[in-house]
Amino acid sequence: MKTFPLKPNRNGKIARPWRKRTSALCALGMMAALLPPGEVRAEASENASSSIEETPTPPSTMALQNASPSLNASPRLERKKSSWGWEVGGVFNEFPVSKAIDSGFAILMSHGYYSWYLGDGGNFVQPSLSLGAYGFQLLLPVPEISLGATLGSPGQDLRGKVSVGGFYDMFVGGHAGLTVSGGLLIKDRFTVNLFMVPFGKDADRDYLYMAGTRDKEVPCTKDDPCVEMPYFGIFVGMQY
Repeated sequence: MKTFPLKPNRNGKIARPWRKRTSALCALGMMAALLPPGEVRAEASENASSSIEETPTPPSTMALQNASPSLNASPRLERKKSSWGWEVGGVFNEFPVSKAIDSGFAILMSHGYYSWYLGDGGNFVQPSLSLGAYGFQLLLPVPEISLGATLGSPGQDLRGKVSVGGFYDMFVGGHAGLTVSGGLLIKDRFTVNLFMVPFGKDADRDYLYMAGTRDKEVPCTKDDPCVEMPYFGIFVGMQY
């Protein structure tokens, strides 16, 4: 076996560096032998986690983390404060409609309105206040007011509409009544509504005669009213 002689250093002593390394390894081996295996693993994991926590985060990563909430946030729909619309249809007091036409109480009707939305536009139920006018035989103006609500999440293709209100013909016939309606709003543009007047005040004049569907004017009495209630209607239109 070939050996290599040790050379003395400047002080004349022979350096033996392996002694320090051997003593350090022996000390570590004795500590590992004395400690239970679980504590040795726990201490190693703590050292590893501390080294990970102390690792600085690059500025580019921090910028992406700060920007991610704004990128992932869903856009909020802008609140719609008001709308206006128009509808056209007809009213009748008997089913089927052909029977009402034969009896004479089936007339065309139009409806124009302006609505103010109340509350937050992002809610599922969006209440509204509307002012408008019905047009008996399309042209005879009858002022009306109603409180309604649009049902459904904003942006849906199909939403519901309900309302309760009243009208009064202060210009011609003196007819007044309570209105109940319900229908659909399609793509926030097209409307289909069912209309009902369950009760109200009879007219002072014969609407059918004024509308041209009756040849002779009939006096309005309690036993023979000019407007027979309840009556119903259907409207289709557009909303902006």
